[in-house]
Amino acid sequence: MKLRLIPFFLFALLALPLAAQSYDKQWQQVDRLVNDNDQPKQALALVRQIHQRALSEKNDAQLLRSAAAWVQLTGILSPDSAALAVQQMEQIAQGETRAVEHALWCATLGQLLIKETGDTAKVSRGKHYLCEAVSDVNALGKAKAADYLPLFVIGKDSRHYGNDVLHIVVRTVGNCTQIPVSARRDAYARALKYYRQMGNRPATYLVKLDSINLGGGYPKDGGHQEFLALQQLAREYRDLALNVHTYLSFLDFDGKVCAPDSLLLALAHEGYDLYKKEKQARPLQQYIKAKENPSVQFTTNTDLFYPGDSLRVGLTGKTIARYACNFTTPRSRDSRWPNAASRQTGTTSTFAALSKAVL
Repeated sequence: MKLRLIPFFLFALLALPLAAQSYDKQWQQVDRLVNDNDQPKQALALVRQIHQRALSEKNDAQLLRSAAAWVQLTGILSPDSAALAVQQMEQIAQGETRAVEHALWCATLGQLLIKETGDTAKVSRGKHYLCEAVSDVNALGKAKAADYLPLFVIGKDSRHYGNDVLHIVVRTVGNCTQIPVSARRDAYARALKYYRQMGNRPATYLVKLDSINLGGGYPKDGGHQEFLALQQLAREYRDLALNVHTYLSFLDFDGKVCAPDSLLLALAHEGYDLYKKEKQARPLQQYIKAKENPSVQFTTNTDLFYPGDSLRVGLTGKTIARYACNFTTPRSRDSRWPNAASRQTGTTSTFAALSKAVL
């Protein structure tokens, strides 16, 4: 049995202070009891100990984490008890007057309830709590993620946002596909307004990119609106190294009508020339090589043919200046079927034409 007990998206591991390390050892034991030993009952008993300790120490992060684990474990052992635990969490969330703590309780509840796909009422409440979690972006923007370990851990991306709580909660909402695109985009818009006011240009860029990548226009307009928005974003943040991610997003349009191969290849070259020093630019280089690597494909009008039949061969390919095709028949001892050979050549202008050889 595998059970994920940490409610938020994790980025990269950060060394924890001593007090957190002692909690961490307890959580490791919980994980072993659940995932290695298949002993959810014993794991729940340990979670209750962690919960009581967090209450006595007034450790909000550990209290929230233990409450979420409590719900998940009781859901395994007794669904009725899990429903009661969720109600208790909802009461705490509704009674919490501190903006950041209220948002974290709502975000955690939302993630727990949204997974109950068989219960539309719970899913609906989950959506509500997740959207409510981003109601006070100013408070979340001022709060530091390090103060709420181990609900989430700080990674490389966090520095662009000032290591705040806001970007983690907003991404949690943005990544929830059960929430309508319009509601998720509204959450990004709130965060965007905050980062603009703070003069945080890297964070503003990243939030814009996340919002665009939500889509919403595809397949209604073939992704045309999103593609145009990405082009504008690439121009606006040309001086920012992070802008390499815009060019990576262009690659997602490969094969779509709104982005012909020639345009995507040109953008890949542009992005790689601008940001080749960035490790993230490697997929651009790989895309260029894949598109510019000479290739040819043969197709025939039939899988079965006999001596004397006409066989039509279709040729398709890319980055080929000239081609030459040799058509031969196997050597035959039967004089009725003489050996034959023919040669077809052409340029790129005739490359797609069908070549015909009588075998």
